[in-house]
Amino acid sequence: MPDSLLILLRALTPLHPGAGTSVGVIDMPIQREAHTLWPMIQATTLKGKLRDLCRLALVSGKMATDRPSADKYPDLEAVFGPAIGAGASGSSIFGGALTVQDARMLAFPVRSARGVYAWVTCPYLLGRLLDDLVVFPKAKVCGGHTLVQMHLGSDEQFISTTDAANMLMVGDVIVIEDYVLRRADTERNEIDAVAGWFSAATGARGIKERLIVVHDDVFTHLVRFATNVVTRNKLDSQTKRVEQGALFNIELLPVETLMYSLAMAEDARGSKRMSGADVILAVKSLVAPTGVGPLRAQIGGDETTGKGWCEFRAVA
Repeated sequence: MPDSLLILLRALTPLHPGAGTSVGVIDMPIQREAHTLWPMIQATTLKGKLRDLCRLALVSGKMATDRPSADKYPDLEAVFGPAIGAGASGSSIFGGALTVQDARMLAFPVRSARGVYAWVTCPYLLGRLLDDLVVFPKAKVCGGHTLVQMHLGSDEQFISTTDAANMLMVGDVIVIEDYVLRRADTERNEIDAVAGWFSAATGARGIKERLIVVHDDVFTHLVRFATNVVTRNKLDSQTKRVEQGALFNIELLPVETLMYSLAMAEDARGSKRMSGADVILAVKSLVAPTGVGPLRAQIGGDETTGKGWCEFRAVA
């Protein structure tokens, strides 16, 4: 089994992992899985960001003068492979040792009538998370809490910790977006374990008091229709009217969206000999530098308008 690392992302500003243009109502939608329509970040986007962060680290550490020269650094080539156009050709072309999976949904923040907002997840998502973590046994248990799979028999119910119920419930119901849900009386211990794991792994403040598990169909509806949609335009500098064709909508994941990705590594294939464990250690030191705290970096589109800043955490 290859060495592995769980990478957790928390959106600090609205996030736009763009899927390009669309013929639908939203001109610039976010990336989504084809079968669930749940938001995602493609692995190429995430791996490209990790590579660029490594380049910047080499430049700031005076081990390279600029990004192009950093691309030729032996350790970077071993982890990510030679860069196209960096001079690699023929037998010097090889695949990098690091494999990065798509970033998938972990929990989605939605408006709540009480307690401001709630994080929602669902039984299918938790079950899929367990399947993903089969290759990463250490991630199953974090802070003494074990992830479990739960079931909801009705789309009018939710499961929560006692703290979350006290924070979010209005009488005997919870109101999130356009849903009025009643609390199920089963599997309290399981949600306590899940909330504890989420809190320890993500570092998200208040998640124990705001995390609820909703029906799969309710979760799908929320991640489809409760994202941020912002209308953008461009004004003519003389008339101050919107230029022809310059009015468009852009979709954004809201602040506090939680996602995860799994990184795996094999032994390096190039002239630089690195074991899979060394590759994972190098990526972990980048994402979670010792004594510095979680990495904060920008990912996705609209960088110059402050979008896409995320907190990265590594679980190993």
